[in-house]
Amino acid sequence: MTDEQILNELNKYTFYHRIKVKEGIYTRETENKHFSHRKLFRYLDDIDFKNKKVLDIGCRDGMFSFYIEKIGAKEVIGIDNNLSKGAVEFLIPHFNSKVKMYEKNLYELNESDFGKFDIILFFGVLYHLREPISAMKKLSDLLNENGLLLCETAITENIESKPVIYIPFNTGPYDDPTSCTFFNTQGLKETFKSLNFEILLIKKFIERKFSNIKKIIKNILWLIFKKNRLLKTDLVILNRVLFIVKKNQNKIDKTNDYWYRTHKKHQK
Repeated sequence: MTDEQILNELNKYTFYHRIKVKEGIYTRETENKHFSHRKLFRYLDDIDFKNKKVLDIGCRDGMFSFYIEKIGAKEVIGIDNNLSKGAVEFLIPHFNSKVKMYEKNLYELNESDFGKFDIILFFGVLYHLREPISAMKKLSDLLNENGLLLCETAITENIESKPVIYIPFNTGPYDDPTSCTFFNTQGLKETFKSLNFEILLIKKFIERKFSNIKKIIKNILWLIFKKNRLLKTDLVILNRVLFIVKKNQNKIDKTNDYWYRTHKKHQK
């Protein structure tokens, strides 16, 4: 296809992900606001996807599905509540890709649908779920023994010493009723451990200057006024985090384990 033909085809669809179609041509002109997604590729590059069967939950236009296929995944299945017509009708055939995408809800997914997986990508989905722990149990059931789960989500940092789940309804920090479940880091750690996952990596993506002072001030205001916002200032402190966890890992092999091979590289 000529560049003009490709552009004409792309203009038929609305894309969320900015995916390179060919040199100088992308699915959209600018990046979307989901900055943390663009930070995930360096962690994907540290994982051996060769001959792995992978599930991409909330795949949207397939930015990660196509990437992991490119770096060796044997089989990639993507699911999304709102299936990307642009990905199915144009990108998959254009890339001559074997990625398969289905309009399917995570809660409806069963082992009988596609079997079990070696790796599950769970990016930008958890904080949209009203039944998050049920979903995480579902992911555990769909993983092979020693399978990897990569979970990127929004978290709250107002309280970090105790496991917390913040569940707003129409009052959330993103002004979006579907953004309804915000664990803190401790809450996610304990939930994963309760589901027999071994935590290999935790990486927060936002670093703030004077974070402890800001946290103290916002927490005091939050407790005094009992509001999420004060004078248009958001009192809920959010971050984005990546958890990489392994199912039913009983022993950590320091020579082969993901954490011991990569943690020094990313602890900067």
